[in-house]
Amino acid sequence: MKFFIILVLSTLSSFSQDGSQYVDVTIQDFKSSSTIQQNAIKFKHVDHWHTYWKNSGDSGLPTEFSYSIDGKNITHQESEWQTPKLFKEDEDIWTYGYDNSTYFFHQIKKSLLTNSKKIKLSIKYLVCKEICIPGKKEITGNISESKITWNKEGKVTEQELQTAYNSLATPIELTDDEFHIEVKRGSEDKTLDLFFKSTKFDQKKKGSNFLLPLPSPVVSFKHEKIPPIKARWVEGHIPLEWIGHYNEPEIAFPKTNSLNPPMELKFIIQDGDKSYLISRTISQITGNSVINKPKKKNEIVKAATTSAPTYSLGIIILMALLGGLILNLMPCVLPVISIKLFGLIKSKKSTRAQLLKHNLLYSLGVISTLMGLALVIIFLKKSGEQVGWGFQLQSPTFVAIICLVIFIMTLNFFGLFEFMTPGGSKLGNVDTKDSPFEDFFAGVLTTILSTPCSAPFLGSALAFALTSDTSTILLVFFCIGLGLASPFLLTSIFPGLLNLLPKPGMWMEKFKYFLGLTLLLTLIWLMDLLHSLVDSSHLIATIYPLFAFIFFIFFSRKYISKSIIMLIALLGVSAYFAFNFYHDPPTSSSAITSTNSSWKAWTPEINDEYLSSNKTAFIDFTAKWCLTCQVNKKLVLHTDDFYKNAKEKNIELLQADWTRKDAKITKFLEDNNLVGIPAYFLIKDGQLHFLGETITISKVNQFF
Repeated sequence: MKFFIILVLSTLSSFSQDGSQYVDVTIQDFKSSSTIQQNAIKFKHVDHWHTYWKNSGDSGLPTEFSYSIDGKNITHQESEWQTPKLFKEDEDIWTYGYDNSTYFFHQIKKSLLTNSKKIKLSIKYLVCKEICIPGKKEITGNISESKITWNKEGKVTEQELQTAYNSLATPIELTDDEFHIEVKRGSEDKTLDLFFKSTKFDQKKKGSNFLLPLPSPVVSFKHEKIPPIKARWVEGHIPLEWIGHYNEPEIAFPKTNSLNPPMELKFIIQDGDKSYLISRTISQITGNSVINKPKKKNEIVKAATTSAPTYSLGIIILMALLGGLILNLMPCVLPVISIKLFGLIKSKKSTRAQLLKHNLLYSLGVISTLMGLALVIIFLKKSGEQVGWGFQLQSPTFVAIICLVIFIMTLNFFGLFEFMTPGGSKLGNVDTKDSPFEDFFAGVLTTILSTPCSAPFLGSALAFALTSDTSTILLVFFCIGLGLASPFLLTSIFPGLLNLLPKPGMWMEKFKYFLGLTLLLTLIWLMDLLHSLVDSSHLIATIYPLFAFIFFIFFSRKYISKSIIMLIALLGVSAYFAFNFYHDPPTSSSAITSTNSSWKAWTPEINDEYLSSNKTAFIDFTAKWCLTCQVNKKLVLHTDDFYKNAKEKNIELLQADWTRKDAKITKFLEDNNLVGIPAYFLIKDGQLHFLGETITISKVNQFF
């Protein structure tokens, strides 16, 4: 509005002036054919004055052209206008237009010139420097034998016109991977955000936008925002303001994710001296997780999960390191971390070289496992799969194998055998002291158990990585591993930190039983998860007999080294389990992990129904393998206070259970820049509000 007022005042103060003195206009024939008269119009601006493009930006008006023959208006065709320049005033006002010389190419059908005598070209424009002055030009011509002779004929060389014509934006078809855009709801009423990423072009032209948006009848474009990320692609976003309600008939701001009619968007991209015209049809708002209402007093909601393009790569790396570090404190990994700390206590009398060896092997196990996980994610993404953090725990075979590993470790800590753990050194009579595999395996297991947890900072780093290219995914996962292993790497560099731990002694033998108990509780949790993934009768026929068989073997450990048959039997049963265990789990999200009938199953269709009907609903994205989710249920979501508030405010409760693989839930989270759970949303007043990844009774009460 401020810029509009300035424009009006400047225009009013300039009525006595004629803007035509600042722009010289000439016109001439350029490569006309037998059916088309093509005119080349040249604008020559006085130094430091400029006119405007089709999309003038924050202020200004686009130049208008019209033709008439013998006093009657006719239609003409226009080639794409030349790629404009970006003009900035104090970084606040962005406009698009032309200075110095620029060219326009128009086509008129020669059939319109038959039996005609006079033609007139009328041009209206706004020319600006420190003030803006309206200008008008009228150029007349004579028609003879369907050919025009203009009274203000230009004298531009054929080569100069051909160079200008060749510089016009060329339409180009790009795949979604080469140029991807998606539209999400904005942070204010009747606003949207357009996010873009292009792997086809690796940089924008200096002093210009990457995307130059052509005018749209339903949205106006704000300033393009591109973070300073040093990468082999360009990405960023452009805020959009809905102007469809000014149309006749009015096009209302969409209340649901569907756009009807679809939004047709066109952009010009500059790549060196070449310009390309890109078109995209947007029929769906892919993310709607932001607040479209002004924040009220005491309202502590936050905007949608920050989209990856809003952070620099350096910030993302820092988030990945901090997120990995905090994972050490999450309940998922505490049992294994305790075991590693137990090993560090035993290592207090080790030499610095021995300590470095143990911790480097442990760190190698952590980092290599995360890198392996990253490679699996890259493979799945390239094959078209949607993946999220903790996806491997949606595989019953994977969970069953981890259950077997935890079960064997539990037997060890309860003293049934001594087997490659920090608390022991033997398997039968085989000495495994200082085994490299021991430390490496501890790192592997720590990483596997950490993936169900979504620590602070980790979500943003993962969202950035999983929407980026291969090298960025590998870099972010490496930094997460480095953060997860950092406490143990620090003890290698500064062995004096071990003095903070208690001295080794007889108490450690009893403490082993406590560690065994923590592993047993972890096993119970994993088995409960396994029952959610596989039919219980199938477990009774496979994994439980295998548990009993393994227990018998280790209980009779003194015979292990003598009984080759027993070892073959063990391998045989294991092979049977590996090949016969897996059953394809259901893929729906209809299962409700809560036994309370107040919760209903969430689906995208129900989500859209609630948005369009202005109903109010609370949505819990959860899974049995997410320990943080289960803790939040006990402390917040399944409490009398929570249910009381929901009932008083007439808030329906929806639950999206991601225990099993569910493409719809994965897609919804991905659309809202989330790759892990827990995640909590509230549908209110036709909008979807993201409440965050952590929740408390106080926060819920204030928001309700």
